[in-house]
Amino acid sequence: MRMHSLNDAFEQLREVIPHVKMERKLSKIETLTLAKNYIMALTNVICEMRGEEQPYTFVDGECGSSSGDSTGQLELSGGEQPEEASPASMHETNNNSLLHEDLERRIP
Repeated sequence: MRMHSLNDAFEQLREVIPHVKMERKLSKIETLTLAKNYIMALTNVICEMRGEEQPYTFVDGECGSSSGDSTGQLELSGGEQPEEASPASMHETNNNSLLHEDLERRIP
């Protein structure tokens, strides 16, 4: 019962976070990473609208992911990594780069 609830929650999260539709379902870690990066990107948008410094910076780079996708990272503007972030959890798929580009286009 608990696993069904958890899986349902992941499915609902997959439906609301923007991402490029893929032929396969996003994994749980991909879903959480996209959600985290979406929240960070939205935080940047809000800070920019308020005229405040953006707390997060998108860093594009290559990473040896299993799928061979190009990846990027989000860092705090000061260059430090968030406490809970490990190098593996900071990597994102191409979906996150597309998310960032989409958010940039929406900013007037």
